[in-house]
Amino acid sequence: MEACAGWTAAFSALHLATHRSPLLPSIAGRLRTELSSTVCSCVHSLVATLCAARVVWLVQADCGAAAQLVERCPRLGDAQAAVDLARAALPWSFGYFASDSLHYCLPTKDWTILVHHAVSAATALAWLNMIADPPPSVGVLLVWVCGAGAVCEVSSLLLNLRWLRVTTRQHQGFGTLSLLALLSYFSTRCLSFPYILYLYASNRELLMAEAAGCFWGGLGLFTLLTLYCLAYMQIMLKDGLGAWLDPVHAIAQAQKQQPHEE
Repeated sequence: MEACAGWTAAFSALHLATHRSPLLPSIAGRLRTELSSTVCSCVHSLVATLCAARVVWLVQADCGAAAQLVERCPRLGDAQAAVDLARAALPWSFGYFASDSLHYCLPTKDWTILVHHAVSAATALAWLNMIADPPPSVGVLLVWVCGAGAVCEVSSLLLNLRWLRVTTRQHQGFGTLSLLALLSYFSTRCLSFPYILYLYASNRELLMAEAAGCFWGGLGLFTLLTLYCLAYMQIMLKDGLGAWLDPVHAIAQAQKQQPHEE
């Protein structure tokens, strides 16, 4: 918990420093708050993606395919490098979600993102507690689920870059970036989360009495995240794929949301 509090304070400091920085364009109000939030999100998602990919690679290098983790690596120490990295990375993510909720979601009343951050912070904290003292034989599986789920942060990085291009009204390469952001969101969230849920829910070891709390807690949190991502995908494509790829439409929508900034 000390690490979680420490990273929350660090991200809060980054929020405030970015918001007050004289190096940023002369903007104010909600847009400046969104910009400082986006900077923090980019920093978080870049580090989280690299750590998550490394966790998955380490686990599978030591233990093989995800479906074989329990059989081939029954002890948490069988993938100790991945375990140590996951334990270090989870407080990082918790700190970001907690601080962004305080410095962005609440001031701007962005309840949709607040729900996402609340569920994500709860997931990070739950997984941190589970891999700290996991039930016998399922610890490595829990670490893999943690890493595989967090790889989705690559889509956050691309969505942030798209938002920056909308905000700065840059058209060049917008369609390509928007398509990459959409495909990464769909593949790392809408497709991978149900697959992770399937592997997780179909594992017999997790149905054992000593692992029941991990099973239902993890299943519930990942189900909520999956449903949120599917719903957010619909929000992104509410005007159709062509509109999502069109910079003129995206900029016009942003102007409607912030008429006081024009």
